[in-house]
Amino acid sequence: MLWRERAVVLAVGCALGLAGLALAMMQPRYYTARAEVLVRLGQEYVFQPQVGGAGAGAAPKLSEVINSEVQLAGSKEVARRTVEAIGPIAIYPDLAKSDEREPALLQRLAVEMLVKDFQLIIAPETPTIAMTFRSEDRAMAARVLEVQLDGYLAFRREVLVGAESGAFDNQRDEFEGRLGAVSADLASFLSVNGIGDFERELESLGGLVTATETELFATRARLQETLARARSVRAAVEAMAPVIELQSETTAAGQLTALQLEREQLLARYNENAAPVREIERRIAQVQAFVDNAEINGVSRTGPNPVRQAAEGELITLEAEARAQQDRVAALQAQAGQAAQRLRSLQALEPQYRDLVRERAVLEENARSFSARAEEARAFRQIAGQSTDNISVVERPTPPRRGASLRMPIALAALCLAGLAALAAGLARGYLRNRFPTATSAARTLNLPLLGVTLDEATARGSG
Repeated sequence: MLWRERAVVLAVGCALGLAGLALAMMQPRYYTARAEVLVRLGQEYVFQPQVGGAGAGAAPKLSEVINSEVQLAGSKEVARRTVEAIGPIAIYPDLAKSDEREPALLQRLAVEMLVKDFQLIIAPETPTIAMTFRSEDRAMAARVLEVQLDGYLAFRREVLVGAESGAFDNQRDEFEGRLGAVSADLASFLSVNGIGDFERELESLGGLVTATETELFATRARLQETLARARSVRAAVEAMAPVIELQSETTAAGQLTALQLEREQLLARYNENAAPVREIERRIAQVQAFVDNAEINGVSRTGPNPVRQAAEGELITLEAEARAQQDRVAALQAQAGQAAQRLRSLQALEPQYRDLVRERAVLEENARSFSARAEEARAFRQIAGQSTDNISVVERPTPPRRGASLRMPIALAALCLAGLAALAAGLARGYLRNRFPTATSAARTLNLPLLGVTLDEATARGSG
């Protein structure tokens, strides 16, 4: 029956077979670049708490680490960075033929295509991850996979090692902004109240008040002492005579003195029994008797009392000193009052000043702490990326020598489908005919004995 329908079988089979071969020849040839990395448990997966030490040192299983690395390597962020580094048209030239000209959309399409062409292969119980990327250009396949691999290594360090440094920087910037506002408020507070250095001024005012009060007490004591001395001297001055006899002289007394001197001169030349000596002694006795028994009238001189004058000078000095001390007491009282008033005003402003200073100190400490923690995170990230990275590149991507395509599988599949379709078409056509192909099939089908066979013209020509 198929032989009778050989023309249909050949026509259908050839048509479908040629169409399948044409489709197979249109398939592009792809070059697949390959890379491989070794995954180990690194320090970035060990839990290090920021506050306290609870749970420190906890680490996940290696399978969990590998799954995490697979997610990072196959993320769209890594693909986006690769497309930005190379360019969507350079990776997929066919995008230049599309109607879309918007760069963002072209980049998005290139990212989706790259994610589809990029594959990650892991084997059970094996700490390795194989990466492949296929492209029609063998050099581009190796280049894209190289950029993808480097982008993955950089991206994983950003995520796993020191990724919190950005958060620390943001927090530090926030604290520094608040610190600037508080510092401005503090400067405005000091300027409005006419204060240069609050702490030093408060301390100096306290010392000034204490020193002024101490000096005031001492000056008052000296004033009382001076006033007491002035009263005592005044009483003494009032008790003294203003005029006193300064000198008094008499004639008899002078003669007596002259006679006594003359007697001494005579004794130097004569003895005591000599007539001249006895004569001068007689005269001395007469004058002495006159001085002792008679009223003396002589010459006397009076004048101001020098003791009273000295006391009056001292009194004037004491009164001047008392007036000066009184003026000093008044000045010290005014100074102490001004200092005390200024001190009270500063003490009233002290709570507000303390709040501003405390807030500024807290913000400074927080900003310093977050800045140090950000620097530590960056340093840890650099050190981890250079020395303690748990990812080792086992195989770097190189341009593949041979490419692969679907031409042969598509051709074989097309030929098989063409054969099956041809057979199905021949059988369908044979079964749809309204005659029996052989005498035996007619006898068997009709369950009647075969008496004879006649050939039609077409069959006779075919058999002939």
